Amino acid sequence: MQDAISSVRWKTLKDRQTAALYDAANGTGTSYNNIKGWGTTKEIARLSDVRLNDVVSSFKWQSVNPVKEIIEPFNIMASNSSNEGGLTSFIDASNDTDAPQAITVTLNNSTSQTVTVETSDQHVAGVTASYTQTLTAGVEGVASASAQWTVAVNYSYTRTDTTSRSQTKTVDLAIAQTATAPARTNYRATLVVIIGQLPASEYFTRAQRWYKDPVTGPQADPQNNGWYKRVEDVRLSLTGSLVCRTLVQIKATPL
Repeated sequence: MQDAISSVRWKTLKDRQTAALYDAANGTGTSYNNIKGWGTTKEIARLSDVRLNDVVSSFKWQSVNPVKEIIEPFNIMASNSSNEGGLTSFIDASNDTDAPQAITVTLNNSTSQTVTVETSDQHVAGVTASYTQTLTAGVEGVASASAQWTVAVNYSYTRTDTTSRSQTKTVDLAIAQTATAPARTNYRATLVVIIGQLPASEYFTRAQRWYKDPVTGPQADPQNNGWYKRVEDVRLSLTGSLVCRTLVQIKATPL
């Protein structure tokens, strides 16, 4: 088709994409770069109108990436139907007072939690995620607490030699749970941390994105340089293991 194209149509070009035509094989010379995935213009019936009739020798297409982006954090929970195989930490001590005593049992681990996050967004060149844990309040005695995780994701659009649309990360574990030691007892307080698997699922959130170009359906945002803002769906796949719940047990014998 080199030097033999007299018209061009781009009705299937996706939003956030542009293309350009050149009369030189190395992408130089006379060009036409008004091929965009948005707007009403979807063809050039006569390339002679832009001085490219029967001379197009090369083309390129590019992504239109946001100049600013805020991806909403979202919540996930791992699951494990068994209390077996958890991580444990314990305290052996005495309460020689006449009143119950609050104690804290801690557990730290840097190898047991690993999560992979992946996006299928072809515009993305890199993805990073952070994970924040929230435990529900337990009760005295045998205390059980469920863990919920908040995931915050950031995208990169800069292409490098190590471009990847996924990230595997080991998540440090730091748990501190309280229990009550009975008065006048020797006791062992045991913290059990149950690691669960993330369910095989696609997770959804939203992103606010600002563009310099008037892509489909935006609103000009005067508070952000007049950039074009719109809200877009974000889909992510997560796999791996995270804490799903904790148990605290007290075994006591009288002094």
